[in-house]
Amino acid sequence: MEKLKSRIWSNTQPIVKYRLLTNIGSARLSLGQEKDAAILFIEALQYNPEDGKALCNKALGHLLLGQLEDAKTIVNKVLSKNPANDLANSILIQTFPDSKSLEDIITGVPEAYRNSPEVAYAISHLARKKKTLLEAKKWLEIAIATDKENIPYFKGDLGTVILEIITEDKSIFYFNQIDDIKKRCIKQSYSIVN
Repeated sequence: MEKLKSRIWSNTQPIVKYRLLTNIGSARLSLGQEKDAAILFIEALQYNPEDGKALCNKALGHLLLGQLEDAKTIVNKVLSKNPANDLANSILIQTFPDSKSLEDIITGVPEAYRNSPEVAYAISHLARKKKTLLEAKKWLEIAIATDKENIPYFKGDLGTVILEIITEDKSIFYFNQIDDIKKRCIKQSYSIVN
């Protein structure tokens, strides 16, 4: 994509520039190059400034850079035009400070939009960050149940959360046998990821 960009950049239309930058940004994000991806997402907006997804990508860029207020301002603009925008709602969830309770964050998203895969996944991510693993499991299950695209990392994360729940009690590694409930959880975790 970088070679294509350098070859056609000067003679291409703004929408193509937007797509090139966002695709390169997505690739960089997948490689763990968050800062580079963020800069590309922010830069891309100038080539498609009124598009909701382009605005969400810019908000994601600010989120990746830790600029939470900038991200929140942008997604609120998107949500004022389209409150059902799942991507904007999921980014909004991630802009809240760590001091805000999970319950307050969940109630900050209109109930009608909480069960979308993107929003449920964002809630689960936040719950996991706050060490409320049962809530994280619940919201991952909602994300998987409503996911029409069969996104693999939803299931991978659910399997991981289930194993984290089982291993919260460190004594099982040293003193105790795994009980039947934990055995079922391990089997559930294994069946989810396979």
